Amino acid sequence: MDFASWSPEATEVRQEGLRIPAVKLVDGGELREDVLEMILTASRLPDEVGLDIRAFIATLNVAAERLTELSHRYGKSTVLSVMHTMVDDAEALVRAPARTAGRSRPHPRLPRARRQAEPPLHHRLCADQTR
Repeated sequence: MDFASWSPEATEVRQEGLRIPAVKLVDGGELREDVLEMILTASRLPDEVGLDIRAFIATLNVAAERLTELSHRYGKSTVLSVMHTMVDDAEALVRAPARTAGRSRPHPRLPRARRQAEPPLHHRLCADQTR
């Protein structure tokens, strides 16, 4: 079992890491230090996790600014249309190999019991590139 990481062998919730109910980390543009402190207190690496969280927030702030700039420049409907097209194109790219794949097999690193319980979620598609 590799604690503090994703583990397919986990059998109980405590093996999955910190579970926090839905709560705002940023409220009205302000970081909630009480919530951040709760998260960091439960971490083995509070300094690193704190820096990661602050970097995520900064990244989201920049992304929000850029989307606002795009909306002002091209209009909200154009930006939304492009975003929907990008999602649709990405979905088509992900689904394309599944249409040409002739077979799938269980992922070899999962225990047999998990393979049988959730086969659609843990299969590797093998597309023949010579067709």
